[in-house]
Amino acid sequence: MIYRPDIDGLRAIAVCIVIFFHFGIPGFSGGFIGVDVFFVLSGYLIGSIILHQLKNNKFSFTRFYFRRVRRLFPVFAVVLIVTTIAAYRLMLPNDFREYGQSVIASSVYLSNILFYMEAGYFDTASHLKPLLHTWSLSVEEQFYIVFPILAWLIYLIKKNWIFPLFLSFTCLSLIAAEWYLSTNASAVFYLYPFRAWEMFIGVCLATQALPKIRSPRMNGLAALSGLTMILAPNFIYTSATSFPGLSALIPCLGTCLLIHTGGHHKPFAHRLLTTIPAVFIGKISYSLYLWHWPVFVLYMYDKNNEPAVIDIILMMIMTVVAAILSWKYIETPFREGKALFSKTPFSVFAATAVTSIALIGVGYVFHTSKGLPSRFDAQTAKFANAANDLFGDFSGCHGIDNKQLKDIEYCILGDPFNSNNYTLIWGDSHGGAYKRGLEQAITKNGHSAILAWTGGCPPVFGIDKDESASSRAIDALCTKRNKAIQKLITSDKRINAVVLVGRWSYYLNGQGVGVDKENSITLWPEDGKKGDVNNQSDFFVDKLKQTISELSAANHGVFVVEQTPEFSQYKARIVALGLINGNIDKDFESLTTEDYKQVLQRQQKIQDVIEAEDSKGIITVLKTHHFFCNESQCSLVIDGEPLYFDNNHLSSTGSLKVNSMFQPLIRYLDKKAKR
Repeated sequence: MIYRPDIDGLRAIAVCIVIFFHFGIPGFSGGFIGVDVFFVLSGYLIGSIILHQLKNNKFSFTRFYFRRVRRLFPVFAVVLIVTTIAAYRLMLPNDFREYGQSVIASSVYLSNILFYMEAGYFDTASHLKPLLHTWSLSVEEQFYIVFPILAWLIYLIKKNWIFPLFLSFTCLSLIAAEWYLSTNASAVFYLYPFRAWEMFIGVCLATQALPKIRSPRMNGLAALSGLTMILAPNFIYTSATSFPGLSALIPCLGTCLLIHTGGHHKPFAHRLLTTIPAVFIGKISYSLYLWHWPVFVLYMYDKNNEPAVIDIILMMIMTVVAAILSWKYIETPFREGKALFSKTPFSVFAATAVTSIALIGVGYVFHTSKGLPSRFDAQTAKFANAANDLFGDFSGCHGIDNKQLKDIEYCILGDPFNSNNYTLIWGDSHGGAYKRGLEQAITKNGHSAILAWTGGCPPVFGIDKDESASSRAIDALCTKRNKAIQKLITSDKRINAVVLVGRWSYYLNGQGVGVDKENSITLWPEDGKKGDVNNQSDFFVDKLKQTISELSAANHGVFVVEQTPEFSQYKARIVALGLINGNIDKDFESLTTEDYKQVLQRQQKIQDVIEAEDSKGIITVLKTHHFFCNESQCSLVIDGEPLYFDNNHLSSTGSLKVNSMFQPLIRYLDKKAKR
């Protein structure tokens, strides 16, 4: 195939907008479409090579994979090795454990499937996954397996079917992606069958079935249109855009136009693409793409803020330097067959197999050892464990789309669906944080419960909410969840008690405190509109009291968990990383303690309400403060063990340590069971 510098220019655009998007540079909110440009380019280039060889009876599977592996794997392996060394030094055990799993998946080009399976509410944040970007490489590798076999078979049967069949495959894959997008967006994003059309559209172009544009003027306009169809979505699309699917068709068609118009004329758009800087960036684009995401994740790993301008500049410099070095000393020598183990198919395949097996073994050790916590001293390891110990395990838990309890996210404790009675624990994320402690207390005593919890959703009837850390769609699910619970409580006579769990001060004050002060929540009546409430604190108290009254009137035993003390400056992750990096002194009591007066100042109003209801015998308060506080000070470290995940949530280990708080509930259930 004749070298085309304009295609390197296209690669330059694609890789730059992806990097600018990932680094958070303003104006590149849709930079993720750069990956789609790469997919089309791959389809066109690989399609052109293989179809030309098939046409001339020169195609060989061995030669094809020899050239692909030699071109792609060496620098990929180096990036994995360097990233692993840095991750070993920087990452907390649970993150490192998951990293080990991604090393295994990436080494065999199946990371797109892994990241799809991990996608969801409880998934580790993307900025903690140094190999997340390898999903696109896996998709391309799967294309390299599927396409040559398909093309070879079609050529054996009837070569004239190449264009119509691949056009059909393109349409079917695109239709499937668009149809399934609303059902499972993660599958459409990560999995090859829903992305295949982007590569197949490049293959269709490579068949040369499309006529050339004879008019230089029309060719130039088509080229500018293609460039616009790539750049406009980059500026217009955002994370809220329904993508991929039909929205990805615009940049993909734009890429096709630029490829097609550059084959026979040199319009203005292509003169831009063939400038020296653009061509050079295109040449190193593979290395740039490989390095940029690990650089970003590992550089920002111990930071709790968005990257500042100086951070972006430094990350850019590191990415470019690493890319130039790897392109010059790894990519080029291996591609040209001048490096060790790069001259014959046997040496390339053997070296690749040995390296892959070694990487898989390393990843397996990281994963099965739970992230090698032995890397750290005992104190650091304890905080590192707390940093990844919010909810414990999710066995017996079901999402909102379950069939048993419509519109309710829940976990089962014991066997509530086959019991004569059970307890309903209704809460926000604090309910989830108590899961392990509740499970031990409830099941140990022969009882069963349903733990219904949703993050940021207060367990009260008749409210709507707008939370900064949530989307409007998810906020609406909170109202829906609470209605479903109200219906459940009314209809299921087996419920023997209801336990309310929440971060009450958050709903009273409308915002977090200390390290989560930026989080805010606004509440208003379910049948009203935002802005109807003049005093959120009074409104929430009234709604909580109404909820308690309704539950009590239905003859349910009502229990309210006293909110745990908040430690304004604490996050286990901050402490653990500070200890690892030497940014926090061994004496860090100020982060793990809080003046009790400050705790009560935020919580006093709700304390007065629940204690008054308790004194009337309407509810029973399950006390928490005494575990952590004396008359003057609260501490989250008990017997040398940190019991909190962040400034307001107990860790699951912490929930076990304090689960004696549920004894009043257990005594009540025991008494009910004897009747």
